[in-house]
Amino acid sequence: MRVLNITVTLGLGVAIGIWSASLMLKHQLNSSSVHNGPWRTLLTAGSTDAGMYQRSGIAIGGLLALSKQETLYFTAFEDSSGNLLQEQCNYRVLGNDPDARWWSLTAYAADHYLPQNDDNALSIAKTTVERDDGGHFEIMVSADPQPKNWISSRAAGDYSLTLRLYNPSSRVYKAPAAVKLPDILREDCQ
Repeated sequence: MRVLNITVTLGLGVAIGIWSASLMLKHQLNSSSVHNGPWRTLLTAGSTDAGMYQRSGIAIGGLLALSKQETLYFTAFEDSSGNLLQEQCNYRVLGNDPDARWWSLTAYAADHYLPQNDDNALSIAKTTVERDDGGHFEIMVSADPQPKNWISSRAAGDYSLTLRLYNPSSRVYKAPAAVKLPDILREDCQ
């Protein structure tokens, strides 16, 4: 009986420890992020200034993240109205080229990996996006194929979009909350 009590107590202690660390990790990442519309960035990503919880979050959700000097990552888990990004909904991402040498926009499933589908349409970049005459782009994010500028959300569930800015200008680093980033507009849901 005593062994059972010790085992249950240890199991409960480990479970509470994991749960509280998870809550602290989410709180730290959210509170230390800079918000810009639906986008958020962690300025300490790839920096020695990152604390223990920030480094843990980056290790979990930012596989192979580059250093802060090379890339700034903006991630959106919600659309511009504050609704979670969901596979069954269609989204229109509207904007102009961000102020960076190069950029890409990629969909990630809730497990922080690419959605497991064979659509070959999980990312769009500065060199592949089609623009109108004014330099504006419109990217569709949906589970159903689109004729141009399409990112597939099929098999993503609740997902995120990550906008990578490679070699962003100094203005982006100085005021990431004020930089003009694309809007994410929800269209319809099935």
